[in-house]
Amino acid sequence: MSLKRIGDVAPNINVSDPTYSADQATFQSYATMPVMLNPAMDAQAFAANVTGKIALDMKTESGVHRTSTPWAWYEEGLQTANAGFSAHHTAPLYFDYMNNPNSKFATAQTLRDNTPGNGLIHDIQNNALPSTGVFWVKGGNENTYGLTPQDPIFTNNTSGHEYFVGDDDHPGTGSSDHQVAEAYLAEVINSIAQSKYWKDSVIIVTWDDSGGFYDHLPPPSFGRTCPQDLTGPEAGYACGEGTRIPTFIISPFAKTGVVVHTVADHGSVSKFIETVFGLPTFGSLPNEQLGVTQGLSPADGNPNTDDLTDALDPNKLNGTSPINPASLATIAAPSSHPIMSCASLGIMPIAAPAPLPAGFQTAGWYLKQTLTGKGANLLPVAARRDGDD
Repeated sequence: MSLKRIGDVAPNINVSDPTYSADQATFQSYATMPVMLNPAMDAQAFAANVTGKIALDMKTESGVHRTSTPWAWYEEGLQTANAGFSAHHTAPLYFDYMNNPNSKFATAQTLRDNTPGNGLIHDIQNNALPSTGVFWVKGGNENTYGLTPQDPIFTNNTSGHEYFVGDDDHPGTGSSDHQVAEAYLAEVINSIAQSKYWKDSVIIVTWDDSGGFYDHLPPPSFGRTCPQDLTGPEAGYACGEGTRIPTFIISPFAKTGVVVHTVADHGSVSKFIETVFGLPTFGSLPNEQLGVTQGLSPADGNPNTDDLTDALDPNKLNGTSPINPASLATIAAPSSHPIMSCASLGIMPIAAPAPLPAGFQTAGWYLKQTLTGKGANLLPVAARRDGDD
């Protein structure tokens, strides 16, 4: 089964510039999914002594009798200058055994650009992907695909400035336009659905945070308190669940018209990949054992964490029911975002859990009043790029 994972947000490396060193102060050194997906890369990294602090993990994985699975991280601007690249949002950059000129994980095949002529859509349309693999896809803070939001005030206005021009759905002034981000996501999904890869793909769409709109329901909070939070303002909070975020499972094998209510988190995506490819859990690796003994096993090893397979139809997987046609996943004209409202979608909003302050308005409303010259009495909003979230 091929696995295409869409929309996960994280940090980056430029393969053409192996000395790139942004975010070195936040280097991390624990096992990540490529360590389990590709024993051949583990063996190469171990032989080259590029193992960070997980030498035992890599030695163990390099000795398993398991076929290596291709993987790639696609991100806009990773190989193209001025194309919305953000080191802060690029996962491989944070790991010392990847962000290294001798790393066997950081190659032109694994760290990929994602611009129109050199990205995932291009590779799909040219049948350039392997027959199986795991692919992470990350947008950027520029609109390299030229998608147009329904309301042009954010990209064409009298102030001469562009706002919300990115397509990675990152919240905040100077970041993404949600309509552009949704249209870009639809373009990617359409490309998969209309390709030969659809017949055995699972697309997982999720976000890294709630975009600033906080949940009115308390999380389950299973897990022990993180060691760094035994004292201080976060004392007593578990290393567990946070606010709820949306997740979509799009696949020829997916149940249709179903909301799955089992508890999942970001670790569920790892748990799903482990289930599909027969991989061990992170907590079973030798360098992770200390955390396990302290009750801090990674979420993929927690029995309370769902593996997302409840979203798949067993009958479609075993061939006794027809799989979903690609038309179910295809969105017509995604680059032209439709005008929608709660009324047009048949949604009845519920009351906010607490009354909003008098005069409260959203950031988008505030910015539009300013751009249209209707906000003469509004306090100015300081320009920022939301780089410290």
